[in-house]
Amino acid sequence: MSRAPEVDVVSIGNPYEWLHGDVHAETDIEDSAELLGSQKALFWPTRHGFPTASVVEVGPSASLRDHFAQCLGRPLPRIVTPRRTTGSICHNLLSDQDAFEALLSHLDPARPVHLAPYMLTRGVEEVGHALGAKGFQVIDPPRASELVARWSSKVEIDLEVYRTDPLIRSARPRSFVAQDFGALAALYRDLRADGLRRVVVKSARSAGGAGVYFVDLSSAVEATDARATLETKGVNPSHVAPPFLVEEEITWTFSPSIDLDVLPSGQVRFVGAGVQRLYDRRYYAGFATSEAMYREAWFEDALEICEAVARRFGAAGFDGPLNFDLVVTAESRVVLIETNVRRSALCDGYGIAEILGASRAIRQGPSKWGCFSFADYVESRLTSDPSRVIATLPPPSESGEVVLTSDASLASPTPTLRWVSLASVSEVPAVAEANLAEVCGRLMGLPTQDAVRELGTLHTM
Repeated sequence: MSRAPEVDVVSIGNPYEWLHGDVHAETDIEDSAELLGSQKALFWPTRHGFPTASVVEVGPSASLRDHFAQCLGRPLPRIVTPRRTTGSICHNLLSDQDAFEALLSHLDPARPVHLAPYMLTRGVEEVGHALGAKGFQVIDPPRASELVARWSSKVEIDLEVYRTDPLIRSARPRSFVAQDFGALAALYRDLRADGLRRVVVKSARSAGGAGVYFVDLSSAVEATDARATLETKGVNPSHVAPPFLVEEEITWTFSPSIDLDVLPSGQVRFVGAGVQRLYDRRYYAGFATSEAMYREAWFEDALEICEAVARRFGAAGFDGPLNFDLVVTAESRVVLIETNVRRSALCDGYGIAEILGASRAIRQGPSKWGCFSFADYVESRLTSDPSRVIATLPPPSESGEVVLTSDASLASPTPTLRWVSLASVSEVPAVAEANLAEVCGRLMGLPTQDAVRELGTLHTM
């Protein structure tokens, strides 16, 4: 269990900046997923412990706070919610005097402060400068936002990192770069002539699955078709913009995700790993993790690949969180699919797993609860009252426990987007998954198996 920090940790839930950049124009959050993503900052495990204070778009409801107190047995961090005037939560914090003063009141002037954002941006650096101006010692100060911006491009990181290291290059799919739609169409024709039939096309600056497209080369030939093919694919709103990274499609059996932390010294700290729940093979919807997973052979191979990338970042002056998406084939080959220069959507789950496992050990004796299943972005078709969601959860038992971990989007004015997050814990992976599926089915008003399909397949090892 992470000890009480000798450092005041301030987590900053800024997924909107990740999706849209340092947005300083006046704007509203269009998707309640961003509210839910911001609230995840309450539980991030950091190099200096759990957060003392969290700057988020919206805090948990009162009923969810009571639920946390009962299930997790520990207080939440102090919550600061700046008035929203721009797309940058950091800019909003600095321009909202009441919110900034509230943050200062939650910090001990005698203790150093560590900023733990979802993603390092220029705005996070400005918050660090503002705290320094108030007399606080900011340790591991946020830096290298320009490097983060450059290597967040799928094209730039492929050219400057992946292709420059033999180990990393050997763990990657064959890849190609197309600077515009004409070049993309020409590349399609060349690859088709070489016998390649299926590729994955990625917009360089896209976030998440919004700019990832699976393309059958037998129908995508001309430049106009190249654009139209991408625009008609996908479930979420698309981000179809050049340049493009084009990769050979890999047939895989499951998709791990690993989080690492690059320290100022250049050393690399392991944060957590899980097997992802993916909808349509690309949209994250949750994950599972267990202590036994870390003893699997694929995990050792995956960690070696990810650490090689992390060391490359450290050598370039980067200090902060990295997330890696990988796949494992039927032949046990581990392939690096993507590096995300940020914390992952899984990160709060690692913290909750640590807290929940320790809490159950305190309540029920030596802990066997090493298996966790998480579901994110579960559409609740109940009312917007979080207590109604909590009421659907089964009581804790010897077989396991299901916990509501986020209800931020229930505060959204958009009635069609009522998303919550859930965690299930057990000593048996299949039991944790079954309990979670049952609750998700209740929330979504679907039979259990239909709910599982809608959430996305959790491929087993």
